[in-house]
Amino acid sequence: MLRDNFCGTVKVLADNKSTGVIKPNRIAIVPFRSTLTHRNPDPGKFYYRRRRIKLPSFCRRHTLSSSVNTFCDLPFNKIKVAASGEVTMCCFQSGTLGNLMKSSFSDIWESNAAKLIRRATEAGELHEMCTGWGGCPFLCKPRVNQPVTFEPAYPTQIELDLPNTHCNIGGTSPTPETACFMCPRSIPDFIADVDITLEIAKKLSFLMPTLTDLRIQGLSELFWKDRVFEVLETLGFEQYKHQCHFSAYSNAIVFNTPQQTRFIDACPDSRLFFSIDAVTHETYIKVRRLPAFDRVIANIKEFAKNKKDGQHFEIANNINMVNLHEAVPMVDLAADLGAEGVQFNPTHDGGTGRVDLHNVQVNESNYQEFARVQDLIIERGHQRQIPVILTRPLALHYPDMAKVGAIENNPQSRWKKLLNLIAK
Repeated sequence: MLRDNFCGTVKVLADNKSTGVIKPNRIAIVPFRSTLTHRNPDPGKFYYRRRRIKLPSFCRRHTLSSSVNTFCDLPFNKIKVAASGEVTMCCFQSGTLGNLMKSSFSDIWESNAAKLIRRATEAGELHEMCTGWGGCPFLCKPRVNQPVTFEPAYPTQIELDLPNTHCNIGGTSPTPETACFMCPRSIPDFIADVDITLEIAKKLSFLMPTLTDLRIQGLSELFWKDRVFEVLETLGFEQYKHQCHFSAYSNAIVFNTPQQTRFIDACPDSRLFFSIDAVTHETYIKVRRLPAFDRVIANIKEFAKNKKDGQHFEIANNINMVNLHEAVPMVDLAADLGAEGVQFNPTHDGGTGRVDLHNVQVNESNYQEFARVQDLIIERGHQRQIPVILTRPLALHYPDMAKVGAIENNPQSRWKKLLNLIAK
């Protein structure tokens, strides 16, 4: 039950409207700035302004912020809600804290599982939910503690997934021939999500007054059929659009002039990540299936020209053997488009053991080539003066596994060996 007449004071970051800490779930190599992420000009200082806003009643006992020193802020500040309503704190977590359609938000946020994850993270450890399929970047990179400020009773960041049926590449009934080949939508036994997105959005709308970051994601395209605007309207985003930072990934195919005009007004404080995965028509069709490369580039150029102050974009690339040879030119393309960064993330099977991906994704026989290309794109980023962001090392865990002889065909066994290495 909400009490609309209650007002409290919360902290809102003046610059980037995020949590007030360096976000440690990405490695950023910035050639012209000594910082871990290009969004915060000084990693040692966090700039706040205080704002009077209405708080939900369940937050009344928690109007003062808390702080911890830890390597990852997400368990303290974020929830990720899948299309099914299942809640985690991060896209790399396995398992669930609960289902928003079956349990109250407070029961999920304050659940025993959530407390154990926070306790492990504060102790510098990865909870078992964070090591389930090996995707967490902190399996492959140092865990450096940073001061994390958070509100104990509620998250300040939400990531909401659209259903896996909502993508313009492959449509509502994708097949291995019509969906992007590395996407889970391309598997032969694809199972469609039930679309309950707006019901979930209604259940989350009470958090909008305290939210500083909103991301809409999933195996989907948010601008297809105006879906993003339906979700924002259901959340009541309009009222808070100047205090809440919006971010999302898009393939930019349907991000045409009418969509851009509407988005520029709806999300004045935003960052879009345009997934391209190629620099040539030929490679684009191999990855994306559609002959839309020219349209994508034209749409991004138009947005770069018309976007307002406070609106930013980066280029994102999923890297595998199909497009690895274009990784360095991807840096040039991003710089030429005026992007504020270029992301690289290695294609991964998510622990599913997809046999069809083994030869094209980074593996035990080709990881050295991915590592070599990573060095080249970092060097090219320095040359072009554009931040290169590595979501995870392109060679993933394989260099460490090679050191302990853990490279083998059994994924379950090799993860166990890698986790034992990390524990030591």
